Amino acid sequence: MDIANPGAMMERTFTWTDGLAWDGQCLRLDGVPQILLGASVFYFRLAREDWASRLAMVKAAGYNTIDVYFPWNFHEIAEGEWDFTGRKDAAYFLDLAQAVGLKVIARPGPYICSEWEGGGLPAWLIGRGSALRQNDPVYLEYVRRWFDRILPILASRQAPNGPVVLVQIENELDFFPCHDVPGYLEELYRMARERGITVPITACIGQGNMEAATGNLDRLWPTVNLYPPDNAPGLEEEVEAIAEKLRQRGLPLIITETGRSHFLLRRLLAGGAKGICAFLQVGGNNFGLYEAVNDWREPGAFLATASDFGGMIDSGGRVRPEYYHGRVFGLALGAMRDLLAASLPAPPGTVVSWNDRVGSPTKDGGYTVRVLRAPEGTIFVMPANLREVEESTRLNIGDLTVPRRARLVLPPYTMPIFPFHLDLRSRGVTLKLVYALSELVYMDRLGDTLVVVAHGPEGTAGELLLRGRVDLLYADEGISVRREGDEISLRYPHDRERFCHLETDSGRILFVLTSSRRAGRLWPLRDRDGRAWLLFGADYVNGDAGQYELKPGCEPLFLLGPGRPEEAVLCLRLGDLNWARLSVELGDVWQELELAPLSCEIGLVPGQSIPPPARLLPLGPPPLR
Repeated sequence: MDIANPGAMMERTFTWTDGLAWDGQCLRLDGVPQILLGASVFYFRLAREDWASRLAMVKAAGYNTIDVYFPWNFHEIAEGEWDFTGRKDAAYFLDLAQAVGLKVIARPGPYICSEWEGGGLPAWLIGRGSALRQNDPVYLEYVRRWFDRILPILASRQAPNGPVVLVQIENELDFFPCHDVPGYLEELYRMARERGITVPITACIGQGNMEAATGNLDRLWPTVNLYPPDNAPGLEEEVEAIAEKLRQRGLPLIITETGRSHFLLRRLLAGGAKGICAFLQVGGNNFGLYEAVNDWREPGAFLATASDFGGMIDSGGRVRPEYYHGRVFGLALGAMRDLLAASLPAPPGTVVSWNDRVGSPTKDGGYTVRVLRAPEGTIFVMPANLREVEESTRLNIGDLTVPRRARLVLPPYTMPIFPFHLDLRSRGVTLKLVYALSELVYMDRLGDTLVVVAHGPEGTAGELLLRGRVDLLYADEGISVRREGDEISLRYPHDRERFCHLETDSGRILFVLTSSRRAGRLWPLRDRDGRAWLLFGADYVNGDAGQYELKPGCEPLFLLGPGRPEEAVLCLRLGDLNWARLSVELGDVWQELELAPLSCEIGLVPGQSIPPPARLLPLGPPPLR
């Protein structure tokens, strides 16, 4: 993809703008390095009553961002007749996004595509003597009237006090024969600034032609829409090349649209993308007569009422299995967000696989293990298996060969993120994680203990190596522990939760080792006093401030707490007509509780201190009554 000519690629660095800063290496929101993980959620395809629940589901999936179009013809229903009420209340939708903690990439057009009637352009524009999507004064006068309505809504809700962090003008203009791209986009840009937009303004590239999509305007932030198949050869190389060209301008790569597979999203991350937005990750419906034909060059290519491309949440609000792959990916990005966000791709050959079929496929027909390197020395190794069968291997990283025991097993279409040389002093523990052949999805404190949750595919084994002065306090059955000098290694199966408790000079660390299935059903909670808890096994959890509603599913429930509170601090309620049993560990207190259906609420109050069992056993349903 040739995204720019050399003259347009001037080096520059962007500084703080309303809580948002960036350079070619990373994006920072409120001073914290971030990777934007986004899902498109389109309010115009959902009932107003469903907005809050869909946004909460996206946030619960580990996503931190949504992208949203604003269709002009949805709001100007006849010339001069505007409607921003009820299910067209765009301001309220943005307020809900902020309330659940989501950032917003706002895309007001004027043309949006989105497989929507007229791409959002009102049908009555035809016959008004205007040239659509051109630097035409008649057309731009109508656009001004639209921007007069929509842009103040966005401007009053932009960072730092609101959720809007980027505003996109137009959409994939390189698919359209615009005769004066720089002049047209310059006018849209000027209108946006005049109407109070202070956050960065972007333009997205649809088919690789930056000049036709952005006019090579230096003031526009180019973003990329990219729809490769999951197994595309050379994908990471292509993404890395785009990211490097943007980095020369002091810009991180934001992929504003891509497919919905989280395996694909992992490959984009491995190529150096710092923002990844999965298009139509949340399904919806085209109410009324707003459905459109597509431009995919197929006869009779009409789109039906349902606008559902198989994302993680369907048009009825039900989650698909992909939702839990998303939760694992989102939790992994959250656990190591500062390091991953600042990482850049390492040169090919940094890691060598013993199995030449393990790695990302390259353009020349080979395979290479992708690696991201953080500035402080941590590296993230991402071995991929794009085959339909399981593969196993060992890896060479410098003079280190892993795993030390047995082999690393990769099921089909997996691409884990393995940390190497991770210094835990930044987390308050004087240890170095030399490597972990399990992906980390949680790394934070529960009470006085640093808790690290690591997972891998069920039926495989994990291994990790720690270096430093450490004493073993407890290791669950099934965990093999070896000590050699100042190093301690663990090998374990990825299945139910298993625990290894260690003590260092600077405090305790608890490793919770589990399967990917269980990690997808890990829910960090906060009690009413702000303390962290971890709940494993629920299909879905909704709520905050110590009040949570659970959808248990068929997994055993386990709750890990911060210690022994003096009173009830966490209230759990079932949101389905069934019973569930819950195992609870609060420091040295172990309880088993029975949760009643729907109307029953219980507060968790530890009883007398009893030792935890030597092993966790899956809990079956309670007896019939």
